Amino acid sequence: MSVRRVAALSMHTSPLAQPGRGDGGGLNVYVRSLASALARAGVPCDVFTRAERPDLPMVVDVEPGVRVVHIEAGPRAEVPKEQLPDLVDEFTEGVRAFMEASAEPYDVLHAHYWLSAVAAHTLKHALAEEIILVTLAHIIFLWHFRSILIVTVPLPLSILVSFILMEKFGISSNIMSLSGIAIAIGVLVDAGI
Repeated sequence: MSVRRVAALSMHTSPLAQPGRGDGGGLNVYVRSLASALARAGVPCDVFTRAERPDLPMVVDVEPGVRVVHIEAGPRAEVPKEQLPDLVDEFTEGVRAFMEASAEPYDVLHAHYWLSAVAAHTLKHALAEEIILVTLAHIIFLWHFRSILIVTVPLPLSILVSFILMEKFGISSNIMSLSGIAIAIGVLVDAGI
């Protein structure tokens, strides 16, 4: 499976922030450079960050293939770092709502800094809950054991095979690889239905 679209979460700093001003330092420069490199390689990247100013539009096209998506989480003002953990749930829901409304799915969910990782972790668990709900829907509506097996068994089996191959080839279980597996599960569910 080739990566067609990446969602990068950078809750506490925007790639549009001026380096050296406020909390703008190395990470926002890195996130922007990463998104730009992905776009040049043919992989569009949306960077999700918290809307910190009232004049920011929801989506800013930075360059071809790179967009910054401003998510409403807390006030549209600078918030001290100590208060940002209180906004993670609101940020996560905003990212989820934007992704669900998006015409194209994201193949990879990549997080920067621990606050963004918490949001990505929550989104990962939401995907796991969806797998359980799909399996239950298969059981309830099909009521035919062989049909249930045909559409349900590939889900855990594909995850098991993925982890075995990741171990064999030395690929770590980081947020990018786990996000790729989550996207692949969505493809399997669509194919199974």
